[in-house]
Amino acid sequence: KMLLLISLGSLILALMESFSIGIILPIMDLFINQDKIQTSDTIKRLYEFLRIQDKTLFLVVLSIAAIVFFIFKTIYSLVMNYWKQIGVEKVYQRLARKVLASYLNQPYAYHLENNSSYLFKNVTAEVANFTNGLLRPMVIMAGEMMIILTVFLLLVWLHPVITLAISIILGGVLGLFNVIVKKRIRVYSMLREKH
Repeated sequence: KMLLLISLGSLILALMESFSIGIILPIMDLFINQDKIQTSDTIKRLYEFLRIQDKTLFLVVLSIAAIVFFIFKTIYSLVMNYWKQIGVEKVYQRLARKVLASYLNQPYAYHLENNSSYLFKNVTAEVANFTNGLLRPMVIMAGEMMIILTVFLLLVWLHPVITLAISIILGGVLGLFNVIVKKRIRVYSMLREKH
């Protein structure tokens, strides 16, 4: 449930990020060319809806609204990051309790056969490695991927050819990097577990 709520919150944040990128250029463009207030249908409707007669005042109102939106987005992003940290911490506590409970329920002979330091390591270090080394990065990455996807779709809509060309180049570089690093990570993770 927690991860689903975090995913929903991350999706909202991703949409806000895309919207914030999408509004910067039109506002800057309006400052350069105020005649676009009358030529652009969307801006003209907004101008008429607000019933502001002065174009300069209209631009000031738009700028203030954009600043307020950016402040709100930043606060929302901080709150989301806080909830991600809390969520991962709760998973850590729950897993540690489950592992400890499973060891406490084992018969006495089990504890004679297994080193107590090994069991203690599993309760503390291995659960922490799972939550901090896998779950936390996955939660963060899921949120970041949503932002990247929404921004990517926005850029494809605005500049399709340039965006796709850059994406293919970056995708190739990242794919090559993944192939080179993947085997080393597996070897190092096995060595870490052994030591």
